[in-house]
Amino acid sequence: MEQVNELRKRYCPRALALAVIAGAILIVLDMKPIGRGIILGTLASILNFLVMSHALPLAVLKSSGGGMLRSLGSVLVRYLLMAAALFVGYHYDGYDFFAVAGGLFSVQLVILADHLYQGIRKKN
Repeated sequence: MEQVNELRKRYCPRALALAVIAGAILIVLDMKPIGRGIILGTLASILNFLVMSHALPLAVLKSSGGGMLRSLGSVLVRYLLMAAALFVGYHYDGYDFFAVAGGLFSVQLVILADHLYQGIRKKN
């Protein structure tokens, strides 16, 4: 569980910082819906990652009969979070749908970038 907390502390703040910086730059450049969409998508991505990181150790460690139901509930909550962000991006003009969709991949992109950086650093 300690390793999961370390991953949360490493990836979530980085994703949020990048989204806020990118969103602020886009808002200043008068691309407000895109900037808001990236921030909204990133927030949904972070919440998705947090739900997954809380549910995964419980599903692995507890082998009781409710494990399958708990896992399905976690997946449902995660899909609802993503669907809510996409719904807002589609139905409200203040958010760009494609920017929200792109923001949903922000935590995954931060994880990928971190692994690439670690690999390059180990070679040198």
